[in-house]
Amino acid sequence: NVIEPSAIKGIQAIAGGSTDFVIEIIDCYFEDAPGRIAAMREAFNQQDWTSLKRAAHTLNSTSATVGAIRLAQL
Repeated sequence: NVIEPSAIKGIQAIAGGSTDFVIEIIDCYFEDAPGRIAAMREAFNQQDWTSLKRAAHTLNSTSATVGAIRLAQL
């Protein structure tokens, strides 16, 4: 699985069972992730290690939250 089902269930539980909320969270993740990856690439190219670390940490955290565990473990 690309997405860990237990993470989705956890988000849904926090939202009081709302499927719409889960969809909104995942949509936000998919909108944000490409920008984070681009920021990481740019920071690497500029040798801006602080910005690279910040962008990587944010992508890692949000990936874990939505259940993209394999990405979060990179």
